[in-house]
Amino acid sequence: MSYGHGITPCGTQTVNTPRLILRKFTYDDAGSMLRNWASDEEVQDMYGEPAYKTAEAVRELLDKYISRYDNDNALRWAVIEKESGECIGQIAYFLVDENNHFAEIEYCIGKAFQGKGYATEATHAIIGYGFDEVHLHKVQICVRPSNLPSRKVIDKCGFTYNGTLPDYFFRDGGYEDRMFFSITEDEYALQKQSDDETVARIKEMEYIFDRASKKIVSLDDAIEDMRSDINKLESYYTSDLWKEDFAKDEAGDLPPDLKRGVLSEDGIFNLIESYKELFSGKP
Repeated sequence: MSYGHGITPCGTQTVNTPRLILRKFTYDDAGSMLRNWASDEEVQDMYGEPAYKTAEAVRELLDKYISRYDNDNALRWAVIEKESGECIGQIAYFLVDENNHFAEIEYCIGKAFQGKGYATEATHAIIGYGFDEVHLHKVQICVRPSNLPSRKVIDKCGFTYNGTLPDYFFRDGGYEDRMFFSITEDEYALQKQSDDETVARIKEMEYIFDRASKKIVSLDDAIEDMRSDINKLESYYTSDLWKEDFAKDEAGDLPPDLKRGVLSEDGIFNLIESYKELFSGKP
């Protein structure tokens, strides 16, 4: 397929996700960087950087990050937790290839904030930024086989495994491979279409759910009017689609303004059971 496009040098713009703000680094981030991740040797070692143990060292790092924002192809975000306002990590396109229209993601999240889906949430957002704003043809990410948490993030974000370069890193007296993964713009478009279909499906079921919840107060009118809709809700609730939609919601992969009633197991089960009692004995 012929694409014939170049990338758009749009710089590091602010990106909002349900729980995070991804924005340019500022010098005000120094304190939370030092507390949450930059001074942690284990976190920084997995990231491939030294630990920055003092305020002066963190400020020197910020000097480097902030000065590079003058280059529109410098794409590095501070990961800010909305609830606390703390800088809990970073995410970047550390490699941007203008000629071949691809870029590579790297990230790190502070230890106290790991296991909450933040890395997946940030990575999803930056993949979208790369395709929708920078107009990349391909987004890639690499990982050492031993970095199991990052491999889970890569899997959740829909990357395709491309291959492995053996003995790429020399660490702790031994060699370790480098695994390559990527998403092309065509793959991203298909993923986005699937996400749009998920949102549309949940909105349709939510409309039926809300309607049924209100209708049940008028029992005489509800029976025939709502039988078909309740059957739709039950088919959805007992299908793999509901499980997939529920899992996406749990992972923070759905829009924050999307209603959640139809994804509440207790809520939808109780509504269906109420109508089943109503329908029992009716022709």
